[in-house]
Amino acid sequence: MEPQGFESQMIVGESFEGNVSGMVSSPPGKAPPVNITWNRRTDGVAHFSADTANPFHGLASQRIELVSGSAAAVSNRGLGNEGLVLHAGLEYTGYVFARAEKALTLTVALHDVTERSAAPKVLASAAVQIVGGGSWARYNYSLTPSSATACVFIPFGSDADINCVDLRQPLMFNATPQQTGHSCQRCGGEISFGLSKPGKSRDSCWRLGCILPRVPAIIARTGTVNLDFAALHPGEWGRFAGLEVRKDAVEMLKSMGVTAIRQGGSFADPSYCALPAL
Repeated sequence: MEPQGFESQMIVGESFEGNVSGMVSSPPGKAPPVNITWNRRTDGVAHFSADTANPFHGLASQRIELVSGSAAAVSNRGLGNEGLVLHAGLEYTGYVFARAEKALTLTVALHDVTERSAAPKVLASAAVQIVGGGSWARYNYSLTPSSATACVFIPFGSDADINCVDLRQPLMFNATPQQTGHSCQRCGGEISFGLSKPGKSRDSCWRLGCILPRVPAIIARTGTVNLDFAALHPGEWGRFAGLEVRKDAVEMLKSMGVTAIRQGGSFADPSYCALPAL
């Protein structure tokens, strides 16, 4: 089971804001977890940068410039880079905000990267036309995997590409150790976004996936593109009332008798901050 929360969003770090895992406190004397929210890969020379000039959302967008080689991409495999769970024959929908000076063709694809030593297996793909002119626009896509991906539990620390927490270790400073639990796993699905040279075959782009493993893939057919706020969700089959909320999570809460949820895990009364100090 892919680790997810209440929301149906499957991509973690969707706004390319940097080290999401840096929000996890590290025990004294230990370095914070590395940033593996987004992965970069190319078979040639490519420039990947956080572009702070005119982002669509937040502080920066992801800029990709292919200089040489056949392709370059960034990829995402969800929370902790553990991988996405994809179901065969069921639709997944999503969108990405993009801008480019020249018109581009982006290919959005879902992969199975269970066999790390082999080329990724393409489960679904869709071509998206990016309008030139340098303005941000939202681009939607729909993907239906031809086969499912699976998950396996793995020992903590056995895969350097996966950032999972050992519940037997304290999560915060001065915290007591937690109980043992199965919280480290590897799932096969990914989505990625990238560029490819004109004239290169689609197969050569997909083979790049074994160099840049992780994430549904978006491949553009030239030059430079900026990406911001990417999303991937289950179709209507997996969402509650058409919202970006997991249907199974809502049904679970309803079966438990839950009728209200604390908004954002915090308070929603703006007058609270105006109360006099006690």
